[in-house]
Amino acid sequence: MKEDAVNPAAAIALDRRSAAPQPSARAGTMRDVAAAAAGNALEWFDFVIYGYFASVIAKLFFPVAGPVGSLLLATATFGVGFVVRPLGSVVLGLYGDRYGRKAAMSVTIWLMLAGTAAIAVAPPYAQAGWLGATILVLARLVQGFAASGEFGSTVAFLAEKAPPHRRHFFVSLQMSSTMLAIVLGGTIGTILTTSLSPHQLESWGWRVPFVVGLLIGPVGFYIRRSVSETDAFVHGEALPVAQVLKRLFGEHLASFLAASGVTIVSTAAFYMVLIYMPTFAVKQLGLPMSAPFMSTTVAGIVMVAIAPLAGLLGDVWRRPVAMVAAAIVVLSAITLPLYMWVIASPSLRNLLIMQAAAAAPMGVLVGLVPALAARAFPAAVRSTGLAVSYNIPTTVFGGFSPLIVTWLIATTHNKASPALYIVAMSVVSLVALLGFRRMPSE
Repeated sequence: MKEDAVNPAAAIALDRRSAAPQPSARAGTMRDVAAAAAGNALEWFDFVIYGYFASVIAKLFFPVAGPVGSLLLATATFGVGFVVRPLGSVVLGLYGDRYGRKAAMSVTIWLMLAGTAAIAVAPPYAQAGWLGATILVLARLVQGFAASGEFGSTVAFLAEKAPPHRRHFFVSLQMSSTMLAIVLGGTIGTILTTSLSPHQLESWGWRVPFVVGLLIGPVGFYIRRSVSETDAFVHGEALPVAQVLKRLFGEHLASFLAASGVTIVSTAAFYMVLIYMPTFAVKQLGLPMSAPFMSTTVAGIVMVAIAPLAGLLGDVWRRPVAMVAAAIVVLSAITLPLYMWVIASPSLRNLLIMQAAAAAPMGVLVGLVPALAARAFPAAVRSTGLAVSYNIPTTVFGGFSPLIVTWLIATTHNKASPALYIVAMSVVSLVALLGFRRMPSE
């Protein structure tokens, strides 16, 4: 790979020049970054809204399984979207390393739209029996395949567009824009659940977010058409597929394991505190569906604000590993007390406080971890390394966490199971974070 052979003095000189770009170059870079972040937000909106409406989908598509069984099937269908993500991360990650970050980001948008369209028109069980559930499963597989490539290509793109002294900040915009998708989904969910009757919501209202996603998806593609490819890819070496995999799981195996491990707690907390919360609040706390939509929207806003701030501080203080460790410790310390409190006194106010408090350290994690992972891989394997190291833990510890926790609550009758799950994952990520101690500073 070309950058491997660059003279260190020349590399320092290049970093200094890129740290102070000319005005026209800076404007072009900011346009590219904004386009990548906007497209990312629109694409993730399509992916996460299924989790928001899982309780409604359970009743419509899996009624014969009973209340608990239908919810398990609905959350399992949500998790199905993650089964294909390890494969998709390899395929689309390799595509991004071979044909460019821009090309990969375009492919993922169209795949996500195809899955969203299928869910939007899927017939419920009362109309077509198991055909509707089959369509849901296939659609989630397509969406999962698309999502598997979005993270790697977008983070690689942002990391390579950023000047070295602002790399954490630029990369933090990927997760900040993902949180915007959470806010948008929560806002639409709040509007629907407060303005529609339960009958209206079940008959047609639940489809509205998917139709919205279908309409705004092409906007993301149009925005991304204007971006320019990164210099790191253009001037780097496009390796054969076998060479990319050999390097990734050979000389960069330690980086891969560290990046995968530190991702575990952030993805587990993300799906427990945000995506699974509407189902948990309705089924376990007995709150109206409008309550978790409102509180999740507020939590999303907190993370939208904190993620780029954490990225900026990571660039200024240059201690991102210490900041991530502190965020994990804080999250694990407050999660169980917060869950126990809201379980004992369920209300919209308490749920809002609980989610907003947990969202603060989560914002630090999502603002810093992707940039750490991006620094762990050289450009020739960066898209693949990021995609695979993110999607494997996200599949195992994130996507199936609603199913795992729903089962734990049903079998142990412990409503605090989501908190215990997050605490356990925190320990794993703290151990993995030790692998970043020897990472070269920029």
